[in-house]
Formats: sequence, structure tokens, C-alpha cells
Amino acid sequence: MKKSVYLFSMLFFLLAVATGCSDWGEEPELNTLELESANVSFDAYGGTGTIVVKSTAGVTAACGEPWVSISSVSGNTVAITVDPNSEMLSRSTAVTVMSGRKKIQVPVTQSGVMIDFDRSAITLPVEGCDTLLPIKSPVPVMATSSATWLVANISGTTLTLHAGANPLFSTIRAATLTFTAGSFTIPVAVTQQKNTLSYNAYIGTWAMTHTASTPTTAAKISKTNIKVATAGDGTTLRVTLQAGSNASTTFTFNMAYNPATGEVGLKYQYLFTSSDGDVFFAPSSYPWNFYPQANAPLAGLNGVMTGGTTDLPVITFSDNGEGYSVRGMFLLEMRGSSAYIYNAWGDNATTYYNIIMSKTGG
Repeated sequence: MKKSVYLFSMLFFLLAVATGCSDWGEEPELNTLELESANVSFDAYGGTGTIVVKSTAGVTAACGEPWVSISSVSGNTVAITVDPNSEMLSRSTAVTVMSGRKKIQVPVTQSGVMIDFDRSAITLPVEGCDTLLPIKSPVPVMATSSATWLVANISGTTLTLHAGANPLFSTIRAATLTFTAGSFTIPVAVTQQKNTLSYNAYIGTWAMTHTASTPTTAAKISKTNIKVATAGDGTTLRVTLQAGSNASTTFTFNMAYNPATGEVGLKYQYLFTSSDGDVFFAPSSYPWNFYPQANAPLAGLNGVMTGGTTDLPVITFSDNGEGYSVRGMFLLEMRGSSAYIYNAWGDNATTYYNIIMSKTGG
């Protein structure tokens, strides 16, 4: 009986040695599994990456997220593919690499959607153009414009902006472009330079339409041809105007040109000396308010392009905001300490209210 118990104990010991420390019914785990390297951090565009492990046996891999797929497993190298991210938030998951009963989890991260566009603001030329700019996103980008004058189209990685010439003379016009990629949006400010006239654009023949008025006669509309020539300094124009209907009665005055705005201005200025006194080209607020005032030399009219084209523009004159309110200009004759409207060329010949100049060519 003792001999049988001894034999049974020996068999149990040998069985335990043969199976090692494994559980009953399991094979012993003899292989190793360690992470050697991983290239699995992605931007919003996605792409491919690899996981390399150390293992003494074959490996397999899996991931539970649909945006990560196992491209291939070759030896100890696992290749993965990550889809583009169309969300603003970043995301992460893990790829499980297995060898036998051993496994390791390798974190995979991806940043949120982005739009690669290197402009925080866009300035377009006054004459209009088709502007091509590079733009890139991991998902399709849409561009919408807040203004009808600006049209935006995206084809592939190229943004095309179309704008015609700016018709708003002396005014910058603005719009907002909104780019949308997935749930991500960015606004970009777009401005178009104002339409201004060059110094040389004023040189030539103009028709000056104006209201002729004095305190004693009813207002009437007059049209006078004038010539504008250069004064040679780039900031002053010489204007020769025919007074009344007599072609021999003319006078010349200066018109200031502003290079920054392309606008012109008329101010109080000396013209000539008559037989009775000095004659000035003077601003006025009303037909009967022609006597000199302390601020009269500052007051005047600003001429701003309000119509036509840059070749044949229309200039409208209005109060320049300096001194008292100005409606027009007239010839003022100073006879000692007294002032009179200079009408030697005929009634209303030198009184000009509500002035508009339209270029006729030349």
C-alpha cells in the first residue's frame, strides 16, 4: 500500500515539472513581446505609420476604431493607415499587437482638422483681377463670400478670387471670406483698394456744370468748358476757365491734387489785379455771403470722383469741412476795404455753385 502511494506521488511531481507554472490545460508561454518603435502620431491629414515589436513568434494586430486600419503585418512590423480628421478636436485610440497570449497596446493620436492658408487678410488691386492663392486641408474646403463683388472658388489646392474693378471712387470696399472644412471654419478679411485718379488723369478738357446765382437773379444751370494742365510739381493743376459766353474772357486758377487720395481741391486764392482792385477766387456758403471772413482762406471745395470711368471721370465738388460751410466759388474783387462780386465779364459770369466737372477728352 505504501509503495502505491509513493508511485502516485512521483507521477504527480513529474507531471508538475513537465507543465512548469502554467495553468492546468494551458501550453507554456515561451515567446517574448516588446515594443521596439512606433511612428503613430498624425496630423489632421492622416497617413500611414508603423509599429515595430520584438517577438520570438508571429504577431497580429487589431484596432477597434474605424478611422484606423491595419494595412499589413510583416514579420514584427505592423503598418497602419489613418483617415483624415474632419473634426476640430484631436482624437486618439490604441492598436493592440498580439503574439500568442501576450499583447501590448500602442497609443495612436491625431490632431484636429486644419486649413493651411497663410493669409490673415487679403488686399486686391483697384482694377480687379483673378488672384490665385494656395490652400490645403485634409478634407474638402468650401469658401463663401459676404459680398457679391467678390467670387471665390476652390479647385484642389488652389483658391481663385475674382473681383472686378472697384467702382466706388475714393472708397475702399470690403468683404469677408469664410473657409469651411468639416466642422472647422476661419474668416479672412478681403479689401479692395479705392479707385483714385492719377495726376495726369486730370490733364485735358472738361465740361464744368454749375449753378450760376447772385442775390438779384434766379439760379440757372450753366455749362462751361475748361482746360486743365499740369503746373509741373505733381500736386498743383492749372485750370483755365472761360467766363460767360465770350471766348476772350478767361481766367486761370490753381486746383490742388492729393496724391494719397487722387482727389482735388479748390481754395481761396489770388487771381489778378483789375482796374479797381485785387480779384480772388473765393469760397462762398450762400450767394449773398461773399464778404471775406477770417477763415475764408482755409475753406474750399473737395473734388471727389463720383462717376464715369478713370478715362472720362466725373468729379463732384463739396464742402471741404474747413471753416464755414461752402456751396461754391466766385470771383471776389477787393476795392480797398470793400468787397464785391467781380462781374466785369457779365452777370453770373464768375459765380459757380454746385460744381461738377465731366471730362470730355483731350
